Amino acid sequence: MNAALPGDHALAMAGVTAGDWLAIGVGTALGIIATVVAIAIGRWQRLTQLGDRVQDRAERRAEERRLARRESRQHQYHDTHEALRLGQQIEWQVRNRGPFTDRGLDDLGLTKFVMELEQLAVRGPDRLREPLNRLAAAAKDLRKAAVTSPAARASVRVPEDETVLTAPITHADFRLAIQQDRAVQEMATKLDAAWSALTEEWGS
Repeated sequence: MNAALPGDHALAMAGVTAGDWLAIGVGTALGIIATVVAIAIGRWQRLTQLGDRVQDRAERRAEERRLARRESRQHQYHDTHEALRLGQQIEWQVRNRGPFTDRGLDDLGLTKFVMELEQLAVRGPDRLREPLNRLAAAAKDLRKAAVTSPAARASVRVPEDETVLTAPITHADFRLAIQQDRAVQEMATKLDAAWSALTEEWGS
């Protein structure tokens, strides 16, 4: 049995060519493709935004953990800060009032300084371990340059003490005095590096 189109439909389609049908098909296909692409782009954008949010949360949590660790180690910051301040005082005294004997360096606090640096390097943050160990090594080198002549002060001279020491200094002690000056300059460099590491770890 053949189905006949209503008259109006037959008249409407009478002028449609194969090219028209092709254009209609292409247009329909392009519309479907555009819809699919739009949906895919929308999903990709949502996934990207979701991934960004997850990354942001992870970064915030990491920062919160870092801050919590820093707060819990605040006493270590204080101890390190005080040790470096002692190192600065020793460096200034040796540079401006040296050379010092072994006893004079002890009076300045050099032994205590080295001991505190080594302890802080063991229990402190990883970032500070190497700078503190290098500073301790530089302080030990300063100790090796202690002079033996009484012409070197046996203790820190107070400002009102204007006594001039006239005891002769040996050639060996003269060389040690030069070595002590170089050693304290190296210690000053290591001090700067340790201060920088402390600032990077806890902030200014």
